[in-house]
Amino acid sequence: MGNKKKIENAMVDDGQLHDAHAFLTKIACTDSNENVDDPFGDLPCDDKPIFAIVDVVKVMNEQAKDSRLKPRLEAMIQEGNMRSLASINDAMLGQLIPLADKFPNFSDVVLHYRKALLLASLSQPAIVYLPPLLIVGDPGIGKTRFLRELAKVLSVDFFQIDMSTTSAGFVLAGSSTSWSDGKPGFVSDSLRQSKVANPILLIDEIDKVSSGNYDPMGCFYTLLERDTARTFKDEALTIAMDCSDINWVASANYVEAIPAPILSRMTVFKVKAPTREQMPAIAQSVYKDLLAENDWGKRFSQTLSMDILNKLSVASPREMKRILTSAASEAVFKHRHKLDEQLQIMADDIVMVEDEANDKRIGFL
Repeated sequence: MGNKKKIENAMVDDGQLHDAHAFLTKIACTDSNENVDDPFGDLPCDDKPIFAIVDVVKVMNEQAKDSRLKPRLEAMIQEGNMRSLASINDAMLGQLIPLADKFPNFSDVVLHYRKALLLASLSQPAIVYLPPLLIVGDPGIGKTRFLRELAKVLSVDFFQIDMSTTSAGFVLAGSSTSWSDGKPGFVSDSLRQSKVANPILLIDEIDKVSSGNYDPMGCFYTLLERDTARTFKDEALTIAMDCSDINWVASANYVEAIPAPILSRMTVFKVKAPTREQMPAIAQSVYKDLLAENDWGKRFSQTLSMDILNKLSVASPREMKRILTSAASEAVFKHRHKLDEQLQIMADDIVMVEDEANDKRIGFL
């Protein structure tokens, strides 16, 4: 019997099956003469389903043979519905302390997470979950970089979407496949791609939403309440997905532009730009991250001189990365005849934004 037929028979025979691991195991056992690999292996007992296989089966059975939705539903079954839940441990709580040193302007946010996670650790299971958070601050303060580092500490995946370019709800919640461009939205895509059921999802610049003919934030009334988030339905998939463990973070420049019902569902933190005194530590942190992200980073000295750190202190964390990348290129070019030696960025390799602007103005004279 072919695998496709076995899948169809197994789905029809067991309409109450909710576990994709058991579902695929059932398929494998329907014909002992055929080897059907189980892509999920032994799943730990703390895994949870993010959707029910029975719901996928039901919707699949309702689809016509040429349905554009059917391949998406088959993909959901192949992906599996089980995700692990990142849990809290002592090492995780300890790693939050140096995170505050690395991002000093986010120290209040880190302290909030430490307190909330310590409280959550008293529960069983002690999963990583915090109520929705709103970070208010100017662009370039380092929020995306901070959240990526936070996700690493918490052992969860991180996804983000820029709401300033979002003008319709389907970008978040999907659109019906009866439309030519219908497809799943950011929320269901992120949860399906995540290795855990409790990833961090960043809704960037939530105050810059352009409403157009649809309300892009309409789905948040469901998603930001944990009880209703358990049965969130993407418009394209029409399958209830359990989004109740997602860790939501939004960012904004101004709270006044955010609807009061949305704002009332979030804990608000105002994060200022780093002070001049905090900038050297941030610059060194940005530099270390840059070296770690690139294979060529191991060829460079891991520390910057105080002259360079002070020079970078007038730049935003976002600008620092670009400036340091350019400086690394300059250092390589200068020492291209002795690249077997460890490379060191020097102060004169650093070209600041105002220096570039001056060069351009001089060029027009």
